[in-house]
Amino acid sequence: MSWQLGGIFCFAIMLGFNHAGQAVTQETGKNGDTLRVKVLLFDFVQLPVKTQQQVEGQVAKIYREAGVEMEWIPCSTGEGQTALYPRCTGYENATHLFLRIHPHMRKGMKSEAAGEAIIPARIINIFWDRIQYEANNLRVPVPEVLAHVIAHEIGHLLLGPNSHAPAGIMAAKWRFRDLINIFQGGLRFTPQECDRINAEVMKRQAPPL
Repeated sequence: MSWQLGGIFCFAIMLGFNHAGQAVTQETGKNGDTLRVKVLLFDFVQLPVKTQQQVEGQVAKIYREAGVEMEWIPCSTGEGQTALYPRCTGYENATHLFLRIHPHMRKGMKSEAAGEAIIPARIINIFWDRIQYEANNLRVPVPEVLAHVIAHEIGHLLLGPNSHAPAGIMAAKWRFRDLINIFQGGLRFTPQECDRINAEVMKRQAPPL
């Protein structure tokens, strides 16, 4: 089965542009339901509890300001434990996204890649060794780097192919101004990106005809 690759995220220090301070009204679906995405977390590195809480909170904040609520569901990474995690079997639900945090970058990836989004499968792969390297290299806290990479890759799953932007959270490369924005409260989606994300989540939440 051929899977379409939706964006590899890497870093660079250049000049940038600020989306901070953007406010978005909470959207609802056709039935008045809150727009919501569930992130099924498969953590193969066993993140410290504090780090995981910081990351989940930052990602949720970014998407809440874009009009979408995030629900995090911890899932087992061991074999034969599926029955113990009944909420982790949402493969047929298009609002369920699968986030996998791996210890190392997989073979064949570009050396600067920190993550990837496989759009048809709704899978995000994050590479912990690259997150740590970039956080140390750019002197940005690890939870902030991890949160923004995850938010970026979720963006690919909701915005679709070719969704990189010149700057901001969906930029293919972070720039110096973007790094400053992370310290000052984080990067945000543009209003146009928010509209597209809301429309996509609303479509996925709609009951089948």
